[in-house]
Amino acid sequence: AHRVGAGAQRGARRVTAGWRAAWRAARRRGCVLTRIFPRGAPSPFSRRRNPPRATLSAPRSAPPSLSFCDAVLAGYAADGGMLLPERLPALRRGALQAWAGLPYERLCAEILALFACGDGRGALPRRELDAAVSAALGGGAFAVDGAVRMRPVAPPQLDGDASTPRVHSTVHVLELFHGPTAAFKDLGLQVLARLLEMILRGRQRHLTVLVGTSGDTGSAAMEALAGLANVDCVVLYPVGRTSRVQESQMLAAAGREDAANLSLVAVEGTSDELDVPIKALFDDPEFRRVHDLGSVNSVNIVRLVVQTVHFFWAYLQLCPKADTEATFYIPTGACGHLVAGVMARRMGLPVRLQACVNANDCLVRLVERGEIAPAARTVPTVAPAMDIASPYNLERLLWYACGGDGTAVARWAAAQAAGGVTTLPAAVVGELHDALGVGAASVRDPDALSAMAYVATHERGYLVCPHTAVGLAVTARHRPRNGGPRIVCATASPAKFVEALAGATDATYTATAARLEGYGSANESAAAALHNAQRGAELPVPPGGVRRWLRNPATRLCAGDDWERVLRGIVSGARSRSLARKNKGNKGAVTASSSKGRSTTRAGRSPMRALALLAALAAAAVAAARQRR
Repeated sequence: AHRVGAGAQRGARRVTAGWRAAWRAARRRGCVLTRIFPRGAPSPFSRRRNPPRATLSAPRSAPPSLSFCDAVLAGYAADGGMLLPERLPALRRGALQAWAGLPYERLCAEILALFACGDGRGALPRRELDAAVSAALGGGAFAVDGAVRMRPVAPPQLDGDASTPRVHSTVHVLELFHGPTAAFKDLGLQVLARLLEMILRGRQRHLTVLVGTSGDTGSAAMEALAGLANVDCVVLYPVGRTSRVQESQMLAAAGREDAANLSLVAVEGTSDELDVPIKALFDDPEFRRVHDLGSVNSVNIVRLVVQTVHFFWAYLQLCPKADTEATFYIPTGACGHLVAGVMARRMGLPVRLQACVNANDCLVRLVERGEIAPAARTVPTVAPAMDIASPYNLERLLWYACGGDGTAVARWAAAQAAGGVTTLPAAVVGELHDALGVGAASVRDPDALSAMAYVATHERGYLVCPHTAVGLAVTARHRPRNGGPRIVCATASPAKFVEALAGATDATYTATAARLEGYGSANESAAAALHNAQRGAELPVPPGGVRRWLRNPATRLCAGDDWERVLRGIVSGARSRSLARKNKGNKGAVTASSSKGRSTTRAGRSPMRALALLAALAAAAVAAARQRR
């Protein structure tokens, strides 16, 4: 422009203005223009001084680092391990104090931005991240303002403990279950669904999500992913090992007319057993690549990061000066919630973590005796979401405990998968207790039911689910090292466990269901599932929905079948139906364009088409400038 004179300079300015106008128009139309990088290009994150770290397959080995967006889509790492941040951000006391007044939604965006936003490949723009979090946690999706809330209660007096003095006057119940499906999984999955939609649309990709559930994750995933154009979701759940309400919610979601991208698979086995074929498909690189497999279980890094948020929020509500150590009691099954607490502590939050489990006490043996010893079988309890004999997030916990020794973690993970007994070094067990602040305790069904009954009687009819009751039962006997506040994570609404509450309060099922009438959900369809399941009525789905599901033999994994082979067929069928729907939509777009002279759908508004249009505009502007010169 300097050589050819002022005329070309004016042309160049017009070209620049044209690009900016076209960009703004594309944004208004909903297009997302992405920068294109060659495959295998090094991540710029490593050159940042204090980066929002890319994630890697830390627990087993050290493959190439993944960007945040790549990690969201991958679920598992390429070697079959699970992903963790390479480096956690270090938060000083002043930063925690500055966050003390933030609402939950804003705090979630701030913490996610530490991992997701930056200047590197695969990072998310902060404005788009804020919009996704706002859409997920705001807009009436949750039944209470701010998505979560706390309530103080007295620790229960368990049967046989009448002579035992109470160790603390008050505990705080952190209610995390006010989402669409009345479980704490809604918090992470609603955010994850919005991020998946944004990333897949920008990359023009399709993802097939495999979900294994012991109760709550399945319905929360189906509610969050229903109707997404670029996602197919296949959910596996153990028949007869969930509550009536949990099963009703999943069946209701599978029968919805707007949820053609959802598939529900009933498994005649335990939640540990259904994880085996899922893991086998992820361990097959070719099948995983062809079908674009992903996960929204706590395997996904977004689930862990979002779950750290309520540790920060609850702590800062009680300790805004960040000068006291608090203790969290975490009912856990697969250990994802516990690992999120460990991440929060390593980021600088002054907390200790008490894992609370039921009769499936593999975690207690690990923390107390340093033994990796999965149980021979899963014991069914009144808290079904915790009925897991071999927690799959254990290797993440071990990674932090051993200081990032990937070789050792790979060896321990193999021993866990083989079902043998492995003893950890004393130094690793010491790190669990001291550096990570982790303890563990097991509660049997009679004590959990006793805690439910005590709280209902002594807290003016306040009701808790059996998982929350496990945490409350631990507070009755656990003496913390510090004198700070004690917080119990309430992971699900009591309305989802009518059978357990009826047994705890010696009431009939009908009377207990009537008592739970006020514990509904913010989402109308989920609330209808809760209401009808509580009443024992017909499932609230279209007339042929459940019948079609029951008649289809491809949606049931029976004992004695080759589960991996059947699941491969289910995933392939889901992908074929998705492609058929897309082809049908594309034909409809072409028909509309030919009949009206222009496309009336958003099918043609792809990022690449918008980019080609902008390039043509720029070329025309340059040609005009040359002619004038």
